[in-house]
Amino acid sequence: MSLNVSGELGEAQFELSIIWRAGVSTLPFFEKCQLGSVHSEILRNQLDTSDPGHPDRYGVLLFGLKIGEMTETLQVIAEPRPVRSYGVRAFNLTFGGFVWLFHVSSSAPPAPLRQGFLQADGTRLVNIRNALEMRNMQQFATELGRLGRAPRFR
Repeated sequence: MSLNVSGELGEAQFELSIIWRAGVSTLPFFEKCQLGSVHSEILRNQLDTSDPGHPDRYGVLLFGLKIGEMTETLQVIAEPRPVRSYGVRAFNLTFGGFVWLFHVSSSAPPAPLRQGFLQADGTRLVNIRNALEMRNMQQFATELGRLGRAPRFR
């Protein structure tokens, strides 16, 4: 399932701030979110000058997390981790009922990715996914169960 939602320029700045803050954090939770000095500096400069840059430069895909027929999104927070998305370096951050897939690369993202990024007109495509069908969420749930911290559903 996909939704088309509208956003504003401030949303792009918000997204940039999330990945930049995760990348410069010294907290152990964010240790796998290593942007590198070049990307960290570009993002810092964009934030300092309130310039979100080109919509494709540091694009983000959003995946809403549901379980079955639940009407609300699944509220989990997971440790950020590096991934490859269509061959492009990216980082998964899971919070607020979404998996945020931040693309951090000097190379241009392929067309399938750009279609899901926040567009210049403020719209974006948001995919709604069943968390139980996502491999990384299955692994996360297994780890929570092993630690005795899995949520109990009504």
